[in-house]
Amino acid sequence: MSQFTPTTVAIAEDDKDIISVGKMLSLIKGSKYEAAIRESLSVEQHEKEHISITGAATLVKHIEKVKGKYIKFDVLANFADLTFTPNPNNSQQQNHSIFELSFDGDKNFSYPDDIDEETKATIEQSDIKAEPAHEAQNQLFQMLFSFNKYANELLEAGLVPIVDDNLKLLKEHFTGKQLLRRYRLLRQNDNGKYFFRAIISATGYQDYNIGVSVFIALISMHQAMQKSQRNYRIKRFSYSESELKVYFENSVVHKVEGLGRIKFGVLLSNNEIASGAVKLSGLFSFIVKVDGKDVEIEAKQPEEEKKRYEDVIMSISHGHGPETSIQKMAADNSLRTVEDNLIKDLAKISTARNHDAVKVIFLNRLKNSHKLAGDVSKAELNRLYQEQVNSFSDLLVILGRAQLIADSDGIDAKDYLKYAVHITLTGGATPGGAAPSGAGSQNPAA
Repeated sequence: MSQFTPTTVAIAEDDKDIISVGKMLSLIKGSKYEAAIRESLSVEQHEKEHISITGAATLVKHIEKVKGKYIKFDVLANFADLTFTPNPNNSQQQNHSIFELSFDGDKNFSYPDDIDEETKATIEQSDIKAEPAHEAQNQLFQMLFSFNKYANELLEAGLVPIVDDNLKLLKEHFTGKQLLRRYRLLRQNDNGKYFFRAIISATGYQDYNIGVSVFIALISMHQAMQKSQRNYRIKRFSYSESELKVYFENSVVHKVEGLGRIKFGVLLSNNEIASGAVKLSGLFSFIVKVDGKDVEIEAKQPEEEKKRYEDVIMSISHGHGPETSIQKMAADNSLRTVEDNLIKDLAKISTARNHDAVKVIFLNRLKNSHKLAGDVSKAELNRLYQEQVNSFSDLLVILGRAQLIADSDGIDAKDYLKYAVHITLTGGATPGGAAPSGAGSQNPAA
């Protein structure tokens, strides 16, 4: 398994660990936005308070640990000054060869504010050879006239020399021309190994990292809870060195006529490379009895779906500096608004539809997704096609059984499921395309 595979942590409801606002300041140490964040969120007034969110101390502990594992820095360089070295023996266990990245000629380094001069000198005097991590190699190939699909097919066929020749020809093409990019690199602290993480904008990129996002989210929600009498706990979180998802749930269970028991939740998402830097958005979950046990079925609006309702509580972009983002950091007013509007919107979900047809559409979405790829999962989904659905309660049981299947199939499956539940119930668009055909068939998997 890759060392960059996200780690998932579930928080027990009786978690007793607490943390003060003051102790969380380590999360924003080294950020050029520390002063602006402290001012915008009135941190000095709350510094001695303890965060009133169960699981906050555990979350901070994990983020501090991964923050200390790597040094992140950027190299501004022209494409013609890059060197690519084929290496089939990569530590990330990818299915095909990778090209390690090194730099010649002029380059400009930039670092977080808390990196000392000795470490900078060590990096700049090193013979950097950086192994791609995450999707960095695909991102690089895509930049080169959409070279990635062709290159990956060649690599999967073992035709590394052809890709190598193409990269050398492209270097010749760009010699004397400007293709200036910032290359995000990681240096692993325990062994000095370098990784090529991503290509980011040469200008206009603001580094709101996962530590910054956790600090902003916890402080904002803590302050919102103080004003609104709403109680939140962290249910679980998943993280890597530069990606994060934190699931908060409200302790209140709403009983909505025709829908049953519903909980409101909040998702903190952060990707240091793409999409929103710090985003809090609303989600909900049904609580349904499956074989005598309560199963919680999460539902979240897909990012690409046109808004049926506005679920964004707070969003700060990598493209905006703190001077334009500060006013967006407070979550108290919009948190309450999004929760209230979401509960009202859920009450409008039609229960007059053909529930068995909705079941088949939902199961087709799961069956046709590569996210639930295991043979056992496919077999269990096939059995669900046979169950009769005559009411919304019956439909919820099917969703609950699918939730149990996804739980055993990993993070990607669980993430996909919450989008599939949402679009099935609200009639939105299917993630990645139109609804699968064959929705009228009772068992298209047979």
